[in-house]
Amino acid sequence: MNPHFLFNGINSVYHLIGKNNELAKDTLLQFSGLLRYQLYESNTHILLEKELSYLLKYIKIEETRRGSDILLNYDIKSDNSKMKIAPLLLIPFIENAFKHCSNHMDSNMNTINIKIEEVEGKLILNVTNSYDQLINKNVVGGIGLANVKKRLSLLYPDAHQLKINKEKPDYIVDLLINL
Repeated sequence: MNPHFLFNGINSVYHLIGKNNELAKDTLLQFSGLLRYQLYESNTHILLEKELSYLLKYIKIEETRRGSDILLNYDIKSDNSKMKIAPLLLIPFIENAFKHCSNHMDSNMNTINIKIEEVEGKLILNVTNSYDQLINKNVVGGIGLANVKKRLSLLYPDAHQLKINKEKPDYIVDLLINL
């Protein structure tokens, strides 16, 4: 988990205390769930529903943190609760969407759309976020995408397709994994 996310998440909970105690409690509970998942779910493969639950908690914390600064849409579902996946494989794509989402004055221009579904043994992930073209022009990428590409190659050789495109004004990730 990105250390900046940890600090920002704790800071968000701190600012919610006294303003909206129920939301602060719920956010803190989800936050502890994320940490627990990272500590204890490190098997080679876990139930897909656990991974999707982890992603939902992360998204809800980011949604609380970013508030009305972004337009967020997400749809996450699975047909088969017995399917398994390598843990923490999808989170870098979601983290990057929030990290690199545009920061326009008009929040309607700051969009993140996340769709994840499992259908007949195939996991389909689509993450689209708006980005600031000038701000991100000279940004050198981190190691997150390189690591997840290596993990996909090792864990799902010849069983995945990853496409990453920058199409003004959106950054688009499409991933298909044969589970």
